[in-house]
Amino acid sequence: MNVQPITLGHISSVISLVVGFLYILQVGLINKNKKESNKIFFLYLLNLNFIILFFFLLDIGLSNYLKYFVPFITSSILLISPLLWMYIKKLVYPNYKLKINKHFLPSIVIGTLLTLLEISIYTIQIKSYQEIALQIMTYVTIASLTFIFIIQCNYYTYLSYNLYKKHQINVANLFSYSENIDLKWIRVLLIGFISFIVSMIVINLMDGLLSDVLFDSLMTIYIIYIGINALNQKEIYTHETTKINSYNRESSQPEKQNLIDEFNVAETIQIPEIQPKLVSQLKQELLKKLNEEKIFRDQDLSIYKLSKELNTNSKYLSIIINKEFKKNFVNFVNEFRIEDAKINLKSEQFKNHTIEAHGQQVGFKSKSSFNNAFKKFTGKTPSEFLKTT
Repeated sequence: MNVQPITLGHISSVISLVVGFLYILQVGLINKNKKESNKIFFLYLLNLNFIILFFFLLDIGLSNYLKYFVPFITSSILLISPLLWMYIKKLVYPNYKLKINKHFLPSIVIGTLLTLLEISIYTIQIKSYQEIALQIMTYVTIASLTFIFIIQCNYYTYLSYNLYKKHQINVANLFSYSENIDLKWIRVLLIGFISFIVSMIVINLMDGLLSDVLFDSLMTIYIIYIGINALNQKEIYTHETTKINSYNRESSQPEKQNLIDEFNVAETIQIPEIQPKLVSQLKQELLKKLNEEKIFRDQDLSIYKLSKELNTNSKYLSIIINKEFKKNFVNFVNEFRIEDAKINLKSEQFKNHTIEAHGQQVGFKSKSSFNNAFKKFTGKTPSEFLKTT
């Protein structure tokens, strides 16, 4: 055994491993939130840490012992991409039943094959067979960690990004706010995953201290960032909203059509033919709730709250807003909020209010969301608007 002397690279690896272990412990054992998404995230972190540990042990000169773990590290690497996609899937669609066997199949098949070959090498004492089996193991491992793994990375990254984009559409159609539900941190999760793959390639090509330290530093920051966000991430959809959130689930149909189909509005009647008087009445009541009762000032306003106020179906109301007003829910509500804010900003009564207070008064949860929406509808920030009044 030829153990290498301790270097800065080894220290950075240990730090990365300790950080990963602490988050694994917190997510898997200490955290009381037993959501399915957290269980998948636990497995994702576990595999990530195992891969980092393997490369660390390889780097300190334990390659003679690590050859016995080739089936496990190969299987673990082939699990990373599917686990990433599964985690995002469960965040976006909590009630979705994942077909784990289907997505774990490459990892299970390759891992089993390599394990059987390895066992046979030590049980069948025929040198010619051992050489052939070892060669097969090498080819299977290389093919798995290049061809299969690259296909997996591209496929599951594509699926994950599409899930994120569809979620953004869902949020805009169901909620009047995006704070803590827009999953923007998922972009960093995906970027970090891609960086992890690229870093593994670079570290093997460069094979230097600087590349090792850079890799471990990036992984430490990545694990801390995703760990904090995963632990703080709350359930986005209630049981009711989960049903509607599935309207664009893995379908090749246009998303607007999916919305209509999933909302199940008068299955045998086309939208334009649905009782025009009822549509007109609902529109009037909707505008009254917004213009007179100022219901848009509720910071937690959703399509469900609004539909209950109007004693109507949330699915139907969403389609009315989409079809009749040509807007998604968040833009529809924010337009009223901004008009109300413009009045308040000009009013002497509220001249001492901060910009953040003005935003909260009309229904925005944060100063940034108020600024962004105000500029979107007026072309100016609230501060710029004040200077022109």
